[in-house]
Amino acid sequence: MISRRALVVATTTALAIVVPFAAPAGAAQPEAFPESTRPYLYFQSFDGVDNPAHFTHDLPDGWSQNVEGVTSGEARWNGWTISDVRHWTWAAGTDERHYFTQGHDQFAIIDSKQQRLAERDSMDARMSTAPIDIAGQNKVALEFDQHYRQGKDGQQAQVAVGFDGGEPEVVDRLTSNRYSSHEYFELDVPEGAKTMQVTFSYLGGNDDYWWAVDNVAVRAPFTQAAEKPNTVIDVISDTQDDPEDFKLAVRRLNAMPEKAGALVINGDLVDNGSQEQWDKFLAARKEVPHDSGVELWTIGNHEMYGKETSEAHMQRFLKYSGQDKPWNEVVVNGTPLISINTEYYSDIDREGKEPFQRISAEQLKWLDERLAHWDKQGVTALVFTHPLLPGTVSMSHSAWYQNDFEDEQAISDVLSKYNDIVAFTSHSHSSLKQNNWWGTRRYDGTPQGTIGFPVVNTGAILNEYLPDGDHDEEIVDDKAATGLRVKVYDDRIRVEAWDFKDGRGLANPDGEAKMIKYQDFSKQKRVAAPAANAPAEPNPDTPTDTAGGSSTGEKIAVAIGILAAIGGAFAVLAPRVQEVLGGLGLPAVPLELIR
Repeated sequence: MISRRALVVATTTALAIVVPFAAPAGAAQPEAFPESTRPYLYFQSFDGVDNPAHFTHDLPDGWSQNVEGVTSGEARWNGWTISDVRHWTWAAGTDERHYFTQGHDQFAIIDSKQQRLAERDSMDARMSTAPIDIAGQNKVALEFDQHYRQGKDGQQAQVAVGFDGGEPEVVDRLTSNRYSSHEYFELDVPEGAKTMQVTFSYLGGNDDYWWAVDNVAVRAPFTQAAEKPNTVIDVISDTQDDPEDFKLAVRRLNAMPEKAGALVINGDLVDNGSQEQWDKFLAARKEVPHDSGVELWTIGNHEMYGKETSEAHMQRFLKYSGQDKPWNEVVVNGTPLISINTEYYSDIDREGKEPFQRISAEQLKWLDERLAHWDKQGVTALVFTHPLLPGTVSMSHSAWYQNDFEDEQAISDVLSKYNDIVAFTSHSHSSLKQNNWWGTRRYDGTPQGTIGFPVVNTGAILNEYLPDGDHDEEIVDDKAATGLRVKVYDDRIRVEAWDFKDGRGLANPDGEAKMIKYQDFSKQKRVAAPAANAPAEPNPDTPTDTAGGSSTGEKIAVAIGILAAIGGAFAVLAPRVQEVLGGLGLPAVPLELIR
């Protein structure tokens, strides 16, 4: 008698003969680059490197590495290793390795701490790119994402660039922590040079932490921005029962010489959804209105907190925002501001726990239509939503911020169809002084997702946080108030991070408004989806009763082969097998044919 397990194996084996396995879409090196005001000359994500064991010293085609000074230690970490954050931290522990929000899927890693070298060893590991074609260029920009933790004195890292096989010149030297940073270097190309190579060197390593590198790109550099932007948008968030700092921030935004066309408040306008909280916020807003008179609000988690129902909290938001639906679009001087908002959250049921964002098919359809409209017009859309998108900005490494969307795939399938958008998220109150105050949302579910789109943290009016441990965070400044100014140009979006209370002290408790830094994002068109294979032309000699390229007789032969492989088990499995065969377009087969 055939056992149940053997019967299942036999069936699976037989069906595998004719059922092609469709693997889910996974990470991949981009097949195409978007048209951009800063064209791509080269891009390497490491995601095309075959890596079945999740750790490999194999590098992308044309890349090389050289390791010296090692006679001991774990082979896995001998030099540069390709892996991803999940397998890296499983093997080596977190210890802030997972703060690398700029990295996506696979990247190149040195882990000197995990290598466990003998005291006599001192590792020098150099990784060089393939020669990169830069013929005809007089200036290029080298960009990459990195995550670097400094070891003991004397250990360092370097990035060097050489042209046409010449002596590399160091363009960056790392001797202190540089967590999850995006690097940009403008390089003069020697006259007549045809290729360049980049070398990443980790020097003098022994029990000295780590360095990770991802998304190595060579592009045309930024040109000088126009003297005046087309429009300016002010962005704040998380006012949360702090009316005085809210009024201070708006006053200082109003006082800036370049006047804004709108104010976006990206969620958590109130500390809870009660009428008392709304009255307090609205009174502060009435006392110090934004000069533009144009506002867009999003719904944070705090608007939905409280003892009342989700519907009561939602109706209050809609009433005071002037919206008839949670989602909205405001167009300011030709620039669309689009909000994505939850449609339901019950604090009574959830007691403050995520997920906070429930987004309907109706809202997703609307969002897709609006993004497609602006994409067709060649206009960059600014998209605002309160919660974090995982793997983008500061604190998005934390388990606390992985579950804010009830269906992250659904929202990602829409947003990640587009490249010419800039998204803004809030919620974490995370410091804008961190390197990863902005990041890139990359997603494996769409062709456009391998390039992605930028995401910016908006800071907060109430408090300033930094990461603490694996997933926690701590308030580092309970008097801080920060936000953004977004400037729209023909060729870029410039986002400025502002401290509204810089330099405050006893003599000047409110400080002054000061720009912390800014980041430019070049305009880029949507990556074209790969063309589908054209259907084969019909063969005039093929009988008209064919389907899927096989005649009925051929199908019967395949079906008989399947049933023969199953053998005596068919009597038990017959109904299910015949159902599967029908789903495959194969005809039912009489039992007597295989007896």
